[in-house]
Amino acid sequence: MKLSNTLYCLKRKKALRVAYFGGSITEGGAENGWRGRTTTWLRETFPNAEVTEIQAAIGGTGSELGAYRCDRDVIAHRPDLTFIEFAVNDSGAKAEDTQRNIEACVRKIMRANPQGEIMFVYTITKTIRDRLGEGKPYVSRDVDEGIASYYSWPSVDIGTPLAEAVARAGGDWLKYTGDTVHPNAEGYAFCARAAIDALADLLSGDVIDAPITYPLPIPMVDNVPESAHLYDAQPLCTETAQPDTAVEHDWKKLLLTLARRWPGSIGANRPGAELTIPFHGTSIALYYMIASDSGMFEWRIDGGEWKRYNTFDHYALAFARAAFALLRDDLPCGDHTLTIRVCEEKDEQSTGRWIRIGAYGAR
Repeated sequence: MKLSNTLYCLKRKKALRVAYFGGSITEGGAENGWRGRTTTWLRETFPNAEVTEIQAAIGGTGSELGAYRCDRDVIAHRPDLTFIEFAVNDSGAKAEDTQRNIEACVRKIMRANPQGEIMFVYTITKTIRDRLGEGKPYVSRDVDEGIASYYSWPSVDIGTPLAEAVARAGGDWLKYTGDTVHPNAEGYAFCARAAIDALADLLSGDVIDAPITYPLPIPMVDNVPESAHLYDAQPLCTETAQPDTAVEHDWKKLLLTLARRWPGSIGANRPGAELTIPFHGTSIALYYMIASDSGMFEWRIDGGEWKRYNTFDHYALAFARAAFALLRDDLPCGDHTLTIRVCEEKDEQSTGRWIRIGAYGAR
């Protein structure tokens, strides 16, 4: 197929809004990344069109969070073309979970704009390439490709050209990546070239007279989480506090973003501090912060058994970041209550007990 509506936007409408939805390989590189170079190519190739880039990629996250944040980070910006790149970050997930989450993203985007178009993008890492060399499948990529085929959307593999360049360099992944995962500027050049070549072909030919409206077929599988949504956590608290790490706090609104991924947050660090989150649906998730002073919390649903969750990991010693935890997705549909309680115990490397939450997810 061709990206006929995208070409129509560029040639006739003279305005294109393009979203890049994925993980760190899409987020990174700035103007030298595959995302930055692709946007530059679009602007240079179609100089009479206003091309707006929507940066909707978040490092370290996959389509599980993607299904919940798609509304806010992609659909709210009204894209005409959306690139979806989650295969690498979904490579450790169960195939059936990837299937449901990616299909949810596709269906949300198509339902919001039936004239919008989608293109799947596949990246790679040394670990995945090594597994392929051993005859093992790249399951998440195969799942994505099945969805792309079912919904008749094009795809492009920008990871293989990078891996082939590494092979020509004697197998030294550090020649074209910083850590065998994230390309450097030279590595991104191979990725971008593949993306641009594919786009050049998909945008070739005559311009259509009017945009195509794409039909939305029935889902491929059952229980696709199309209703997944993130809800701002700040309305759960009435008081606001400065995030002073030297003072013990009950749950309050914090004058702190969620690692710049969510505009606000709530938090507590006093052992025993409880938070109640009422929600409706079959699932409950938390969009929270991992930082050097993050602690542990206990949680339960509808007064059930307490379970423990650690919001700290060793990467937190180097940088803070947003993370996502799907606590339950098998609840009977209806009204429920999640209770969170800050623990006295913490990771021995952590400097505090802070639990910071930007949003909660339900469907």
